[in-house]
Amino acid sequence: MSDLLTIGGKTFTSRLMTGTGKHRSPEDLVASVEASGTPSEAASVMEVGADAVLVNTAIAMAADPALMGEGFRLGVQAGRMAYQAGRIPAKAYASASSPLEGVPEATPAD
Repeated sequence: MSDLLTIGGKTFTSRLMTGTGKHRSPEDLVASVEASGTPSEAASVMEVGADAVLVNTAIAMAADPALMGEGFRLGVQAGRMAYQAGRIPAKAYASASSPLEGVPEATPAD
C-alpha cells in the first residue's frame, strides 16, 4: 500500500484533509468541520500542513456559491502561505516583542 493519495490526478503526501489540531478527538473534529464549513476553517487546516481541503456542501449550499468559493480559495491560499512562512513558537503568555525605545508618548487631544 502506498502512503501517497491521488485524487483527480493530483498526488498528495498527506492524508490530512480537514482539522486544526484544536479538537480533543477525531469525532469533535468531524463535528466542527461539518458544523462550520467556513473559509477560516480551511485556512486553519492549511496552516498545520494539510495538502488540501475537500469542500462541497459549504460552497454548493451558500447563498452566493461563487463568492463562497472565492472565500475558500483565499482561505486555502492564506493558510498555505502561513504554513510555508513558519509560525513563531507558541507561548503560554503574551510578551511584548517591539522595543519601547523611540516610541512617541501619547498626548491628549485638544
